[in-house]
Amino acid sequence: MPVRRCPDCRRGFAGYLDSEKTLRDLTLSEIRTEIPKYEAKEARIRDYVAGLLDRTVNPLGYPDGVACPRCGQGWREFQNHRKDLEQLTIGEAQAALSANGRWLNKLRRQVGR
Repeated sequence: MPVRRCPDCRRGFAGYLDSEKTLRDLTLSEIRTEIPKYEAKEARIRDYVAGLLDRTVNPLGYPDGVACPRCGQGWREFQNHRKDLEQLTIGEAQAALSANGRWLNKLRRQVGR
């Protein structure tokens, strides 16, 4: 099924495969490919949160990435694709961890893991 796209930046509005497909559109092979990506992302976020909590890491203060004026999406990984992991505050990082877990669990349920 074709993904809806922003007419200005052409970014997809689906959730998986870089916003190109919805969960329903993924093949079993694609799901099995996506799961390790989300597990690795979860590990990266957990490490970052741990660093924030023990104060060995501080969020970087560089500005958010430029977003498309129409859809508001940028090209980074977090916060509507406007921030990198290293920019997230503890609250934003914990929210990202929670959201990643929801996406990962949906994938796992599809394959019965």
